[in-house]
Amino acid sequence: MTSPPLGELSPLSGRDGQLRSPFSHILARLCGSCRGIEGAGIVDEEGESVDIHIVRCRARRGALGRLDGFTIKLAGACFQIALRQANCEDPERLTRLEVETNDQGYVVAPLGGGFLGKGYVLVVLCAPGTTSRVSPRALREAVVGIAGEAGWNVPRPEKPRWRRVRVQSLPDGAPYKVDGVAVQRLSRAPSAGPGFTRRYHIGMGDAAALLVREPSGHWYLRSPGVSAAAPERHNFAELAVAKTSGVRG
Repeated sequence: MTSPPLGELSPLSGRDGQLRSPFSHILARLCGSCRGIEGAGIVDEEGESVDIHIVRCRARRGALGRLDGFTIKLAGACFQIALRQANCEDPERLTRLEVETNDQGYVVAPLGGGFLGKGYVLVVLCAPGTTSRVSPRALREAVVGIAGEAGWNVPRPEKPRWRRVRVQSLPDGAPYKVDGVAVQRLSRAPSAGPGFTRRYHIGMGDAAALLVREPSGHWYLRSPGVSAAAPERHNFAELAVAKTSGVRG
């Protein structure tokens, strides 16, 4: 399944004076997953924003302390143009692009149709020097969650699916509950590796799972048959009706 044609997604937003959409909570969750993220947006193939989320209280931006919606929209539109012009033999293999400038960092991930096809992208804006902190697990959770809300096939379905979970730990740090459900610790895996500080193999019922604690302090679960999102799929005709004067360009 490819991305829906232009017009089936209406430009909506949950921030900066615009309407909320079914994707707002996914963007908010992503923005809260890592230090340094200042905002994120979903942008269609024409460079129009479907939804944006802005992180407030960034002192480096002065009194307002935050990005504005136009900055996120402009970044998304620019990356759509640049990625369409890129020369790539296998665009479907592109899963993440990082760009650093003196003033801003950017992380871009495809959502549907690939970077260079008729697809949507997720663009994340970061403080300078912090793009590497954007967790690949958090980014993957957002991509899978957005695909679930939109009714798209998940990009790169063979890749692991992660979801952020709440973990209760014993005094030695070992997990004993995940999202309020008791689990069995099977073993602690070696922790030497990028992007995590602890790894545990745990038992959840009859299934084994991998539980990872990232430097941010957030825990992520990967297990067979567990999707990062299984929400109700929304009717985009209804979303189109929801487009009102609350949308600002």
